[in-house]
Amino acid sequence: MFKAIFNFIREIKDCLRLFSKESEKARRIVFYSESDIYFQYYEGIIDELLSRGGEDIEIAYVTSDINDSIFRRAENKEKYGRLKVFYINNLLSVAMVYFDSKVFVMTMPDLGNFHIKRSINAVHYIYAFHAIGSTHLQYRRGAFDHYDAVFCVGEHHVKELRKAEEIYGAAPKTLIECGYHRLEKIWLDHCGMKEAGSVDAKIGEKTVMIAPTWSKDNILDSCVYKIIDALKGDRELAVVIRPHPEYIKRYPEKVAKIRDYIAGADNFSLESDMLKDENLHKADVLITDWSGIYLEYAPGTERPVLFIDTPCRIDNAEYEKLGIPPMELTLRPLCGRILQLNDISGIRAEICDLIDNREKYREEIVRIRGEYVFNFPGSSKIAADYILRKVKNIDL
Repeated sequence: MFKAIFNFIREIKDCLRLFSKESEKARRIVFYSESDIYFQYYEGIIDELLSRGGEDIEIAYVTSDINDSIFRRAENKEKYGRLKVFYINNLLSVAMVYFDSKVFVMTMPDLGNFHIKRSINAVHYIYAFHAIGSTHLQYRRGAFDHYDAVFCVGEHHVKELRKAEEIYGAAPKTLIECGYHRLEKIWLDHCGMKEAGSVDAKIGEKTVMIAPTWSKDNILDSCVYKIIDALKGDRELAVVIRPHPEYIKRYPEKVAKIRDYIAGADNFSLESDMLKDENLHKADVLITDWSGIYLEYAPGTERPVLFIDTPCRIDNAEYEKLGIPPMELTLRPLCGRILQLNDISGIRAEICDLIDNREKYREEIVRIRGEYVFNFPGSSKIAADYILRKVKNIDL
């Protein structure tokens, strides 16, 4: 109880500090983060703004995670001296109404549809994607309707959003042909690690990462124990299970059960730190279901994916109205193989086949990246240009 009171007092203080005269300059550009993991989607844009904006540019970073690593990052005054961090959680819905910012950047869909509303002031809201996938399958209908602009990852986002506006009569948004910093960072890091020889497996050793979504009937709920039984004790395969952050938060008892189950399997480990990408880079094959991580892993590392064919997650029952196939469905067979739930016993053979044919998949994955992602690898410059022009009231 005392901790909750302390956190609420801190939140009140940060609210007062955020809306004070002292923070007026920083408040012109606001980035909002629901939790610690979202900085990785903003990092490139923020770094670009701070490097080009001069002393005139300050940024307010609002997080609802009291343990967000952004607080530690901000201690680096040389790099982030003009990044002002504020903790607002329980008071967020109230604070949102009174922002007087020029630009407000979020990764949260459904602005204005639930308790998080637009400001009463003329704030320009920008949606930044935290996944490459389509806008009409795993997002609710109207999830982007109350944004003024969207940083689109690729042409698929532009087509889908324009079609939705046409069908449902939503107000036209400014769609920026931006790209995706998270993918660029994975690719650049992977290239560096590959050059240093730190991601290539040793002879007789292969790494497999299991990284599913958290929605109903995901791998961890439907077949993870069968996978463990099929691969445990394998001296050639090191298997890392990486639950989705939402799964860890919502089902800690299930995560604990999996941890206990693999305790006696020397070739299995469980990873809960989503900010570490070391195992993502080491993985020779990713195993997933409908998680968007495959659209970061495959084009980022140029390595194949094994999909377990769990039931598709559909958040918009009307997705077929657009007449545009969601890319999550289109690209799965091009980035690897799809394994049926009743064929789990043969999973090892599928993994080995993907590794043996990795070069064939690499060529296709590189082609897909070029076709589906804008401005690779220069998205942050495009995003920063747009934000700075809005702050300076330059018409686009």
